[in-house]
Amino acid sequence: MNPPHYRVAIANLLHDASTSGLAQLASRTQLDCLQLDYHWPASGFDCMASNPHAGYARGLLPLMAELQRLLYLTPELRLITNAGAGAPQSCAEAVSNCLCEHGNGRIPVTAIRGTDILAQLEELIAAGADLSNLQTGAALATLQQPIRRAQVKLSAGPIAMALADGGRLVIAGDYSPSAPLRAASRQHFGWSRDNLDALASTLVAARLARLGPVELEADSGCRLLASRSTTVDAAASVSCQDEIQTLRASLLDPKQLESDCASVACDLSDLQLELTSAGDIRVSGVRGRTSSKTNHWPVTLWYQSNYTTSVLVETSQSSIPELVAMLPTFATDQPREPGRESLALEWLQPLDLAAARPTEVMDRESNEKVRLRIPWHSPDWTSCQHWSEQLTSWILSQPSLPNRLSMRLLEPWPEIRWNWVPWHTQVPRELITLAIDTRLAEDWIS
Repeated sequence: MNPPHYRVAIANLLHDASTSGLAQLASRTQLDCLQLDYHWPASGFDCMASNPHAGYARGLLPLMAELQRLLYLTPELRLITNAGAGAPQSCAEAVSNCLCEHGNGRIPVTAIRGTDILAQLEELIAAGADLSNLQTGAALATLQQPIRRAQVKLSAGPIAMALADGGRLVIAGDYSPSAPLRAASRQHFGWSRDNLDALASTLVAARLARLGPVELEADSGCRLLASRSTTVDAAASVSCQDEIQTLRASLLDPKQLESDCASVACDLSDLQLELTSAGDIRVSGVRGRTSSKTNHWPVTLWYQSNYTTSVLVETSQSSIPELVAMLPTFATDQPREPGRESLALEWLQPLDLAAARPTEVMDRESNEKVRLRIPWHSPDWTSCQHWSEQLTSWILSQPSLPNRLSMRLLEPWPEIRWNWVPWHTQVPRELITLAIDTRLAEDWIS
């Protein structure tokens, strides 16, 4: 019989970032489930075909090197992530290779395939799918820009199937933020689909779990324990009734509760929060009701608006006027589209420069080191490539002078990315075919 409680935490990560300390957190708090939610900037995935990580979150690989030992030592721990993005199978293969390199080839890894439906759009439209924009009502036919990715957002069902298959590391493309927690808690407690109060409690728990580890209880599924002593963020610590009321207001905000893929919705009219003697927050009074959003999968179509490249450079304040004067010249021999191309200078260091205009803080005689990001936006990929090559070559050619800090690139070579804009729509569930593929890590790479 499973324990009457279940501990979870949710980590929000950038697609190319690896956050250290998660293994210590999971071990210290004795987590049963760690959810790794990756987020991509508006510039989307890398356009470079040579990038071996294109299509999934590259930051997962170094993170798995940190977490693999804990997976081996803690058989009950489950990792669930949307790092697969447009390539869950490729992500599973890469992660499995990492596990095998550390001698953990017997850990089951699951890839949920079929959520990338870009190649199926015409077939879905022919089958009767209405892909109109849910926010504006605009028909898909009015969209002139090219669609670069079409991603289904999963609910708890497919993830629950992956866990039932024995997956210790479940890799999906995208999902409702509360879906992994609902799937894992249903499997742990044996909750049925009719236990609406219990399922509704997981929606609240998913909100709390972004502030710190949360312990779900089997008592009707609507009593939650957020452990104050093990929070990820100090802002999540609650030490007085005023702070509890702030958290209560946050939970009651309908924008904060994610239920667009859930078959249950929350009724928080009887929500209760109390501070326990141990310093935890106990949540109760969550009620569930049937949601009407059960016959369609939410889908996000990402269309291309233009391209972006950026150069990261370290230099001195005294060198900036020369750099600013040179920037416009790097695109002079390229076709221009006024209003659709833009150039900017972003001050990254020192921090006190971020809030002021350069002319107010720049000392033309100062050798103080500063870091700059110089992005270029254009509807033309070739223009971005030309601009980044010209700027990079010019920076590399600058001589080192005795009284001036030489310019230095902070990354090997600028990447070119698409700028993506989301188009939110939906597709009938019966038109989408998913595959739950669970194998031992060693079998993924054999």
